[in-house]
Amino acid sequence: MKRFFCTAALIILLLNTLYSQESKFPQNYFVAPINMPFQTSGTFGEIRTNHFHSGLDLRIGGVVGEPVYAVGDGYVSRIKVSGYGGGKIVYITHPNGFKSVYMHLNNFCGDIAKWVSNYQYTNRTFDLDVDLEDDALPVRSGDLIANAGNTGSSGGPHLHFELRYADNDKTINPLLFGYYMKDDTPPVIHDIRVYPFGENTTINGKNEVLSLYAPVSAPKKGKGKKAAPKPIPVGDTMTICGKIYLGIYTTDVSDGSTGKNGVYRILLTVDNKLVYSYQDTAFMFEETRASNAMIDYPLFVNKRTPYLLSRVLKGHKAGLCQAHKDGGYIYFTDNDVHTITYTVADFADNSTTKTFYVQSVEQTIAPARKEKPNTRYIPLAYYLKNSHQKQDFAFEMDEYTIYENDHLDFTTSAPSNTKLLSTVYTLRLINSDLPPHKSYRLKIRVPDQYRNIKYKLLIVSIWGKQMFAQQSRWEKGFIVADVRTFGSFAIAMDTVAPKAEPSNFSENRPLKSNTLVIKASDNLSGITTYHCYVNGKWTLAEFDGKSSTLTVESDNLTPGENKIRLIIGDKMKNEANYEWTVKM
Repeated sequence: MKRFFCTAALIILLLNTLYSQESKFPQNYFVAPINMPFQTSGTFGEIRTNHFHSGLDLRIGGVVGEPVYAVGDGYVSRIKVSGYGGGKIVYITHPNGFKSVYMHLNNFCGDIAKWVSNYQYTNRTFDLDVDLEDDALPVRSGDLIANAGNTGSSGGPHLHFELRYADNDKTINPLLFGYYMKDDTPPVIHDIRVYPFGENTTINGKNEVLSLYAPVSAPKKGKGKKAAPKPIPVGDTMTICGKIYLGIYTTDVSDGSTGKNGVYRILLTVDNKLVYSYQDTAFMFEETRASNAMIDYPLFVNKRTPYLLSRVLKGHKAGLCQAHKDGGYIYFTDNDVHTITYTVADFADNSTTKTFYVQSVEQTIAPARKEKPNTRYIPLAYYLKNSHQKQDFAFEMDEYTIYENDHLDFTTSAPSNTKLLSTVYTLRLINSDLPPHKSYRLKIRVPDQYRNIKYKLLIVSIWGKQMFAQQSRWEKGFIVADVRTFGSFAIAMDTVAPKAEPSNFSENRPLKSNTLVIKASDNLSGITTYHCYVNGKWTLAEFDGKSSTLTVESDNLTPGENKIRLIIGDKMKNEANYEWTVKM
């Protein structure tokens, strides 16, 4: 009982400290961006591929068109339109030092819509990213600015809503500003994993990861088939010899939501002492790829389940998590039983707690193995700039590109197919599966026989039989790219123009829809330009990256025959012209 009260007192003290940090945000200053109760399909800070989620994904009933309102007085400071990412976006700067952001919009409204249309037709572009002066588009709290939608990389109709500091764009959990969201459902702890640190650590006598609450699958039937192993009951005690760290897979749902969202707060205590904490309050966008270092990254890549790890690497700079002792690693020097407790909470302070026990065993340190040095391994220090030049290849990394000191395994091989025009260069970290935190610079010398087509060359990353284009440029005999992965790289050539074909219409046939849709594709570098002309007049065509389609509204067509012309180009300036006749 005494142990329980000590843990409870610690948690209350921590929560009081965290509440005092949250109180600096103005309460009830901002109005709601939609006229619907807040229900989330995505919470602030939850783990996504290579990033933290930077806002709230608000449900809008599964259909596009829900009105979106300015949450406060201010002015439109930026407008962005793209077929990828956030799609159609409005940024509003407010006089109290904050900025609101609205993404995946279906369309803009009022003066914003007029400004965007004028810009697109004046500059003959669908894509735009423009900063505006403070007197260009003023707005008042509650003004209709757009309708919510599904543009960009959205997976379904919703409004992505953010609040940021206006001066540095640091994004903040919008719920800290007094927004109410009904939530009586506590988070769920699906599993806790115990990880050995090094070869000398054993967990229940084995040097391997142990899952405490792994789901039990149905017993397999048939001769020779064994039932799946049962998870360890919560009350059992495991034996630990050596240094360990922990991982937790936990999700949350709010009332009216069925998705598995990220939790707001995690506390890990060992014998009532805080070892690790995690809280979704605010972060800078340059920190966002540190999400990879906070999780069991290989498991996330394979299973899409984000296990948040208690250990915090030396080069980890994101403020969402904190190791309060020994970097989040756990090491016992006695032969006693120890209590480990995870407490997980959502923003409404619904919480779930899991406690388990470990019996520490005195560790016998095995003599270190002598490894033969390998000259191809390149030492890297996480806190220094790192570079390497070898004949026709070079790389340059800034400080904190990797998370801990390591060695880079650098190898070369002959090209595996005729599409690759140079040696294949492979870079992999020896002790880590994590991708780099920042992009780093690759340089590959162009073979002499291809210098006459140097502007059609690019660096590609190679995964099996697939190639992925990297944004590349020519520099003094080299093709150069800023890349965000380790792996295999080579030079390839792109001289093939994008392709386009009708999606919902046929040549010289009546259009039976209120939009004209064209399917577009490119073989490598990616589509960057598209100009559509209807009866000789430039007409806006909206690009959707998810479906790789261009859409033209039918009210741009006239009764009778319409001549449609499309000029489409890729990043290597390969262009193609297409013409069709459509009847109205």
